[in-house]
Amino acid sequence: MPKHLRTVLFTGAAALAMFAAAPAAQAADTSCADHTVCLWPQPGFRGDKLEIPVNGRDCTNVRPLLLDNAYVVRSLKVGTGSTAVALHTERNCRGTRSVRYAPGAQLAGTNFSAKSVR
Repeated sequence: MPKHLRTVLFTGAAALAMFAAAPAAQAADTSCADHTVCLWPQPGFRGDKLEIPVNGRDCTNVRPLLLDNAYVVRSLKVGTGSTAVALHTERNCRGTRSVRYAPGAQLAGTNFSAKSVR
């Protein structure tokens, strides 16, 4: 076999082996613990999950250190042991309120700019 053909075959086989050995992409963590509301920045529970403890009484600012930046919620889950929760467009649970989401609620596709949750 000519040398240039051996090089092409070897290079192609090495590339194929490299792709075959690559680990499969990890599935997104779509769990949400009790007494927690979980928010994702992308539809279908993709992206970095943000977990916020909820108790039904206290208001929690979603991004306490970023005063003017809302968290754009594209997916949402409410833990099954939680109380119903609502998102708010302003800090300290002010502004426009979303609908209340019951314990166990799951939305794979939504679009709400939240600054706080109760």
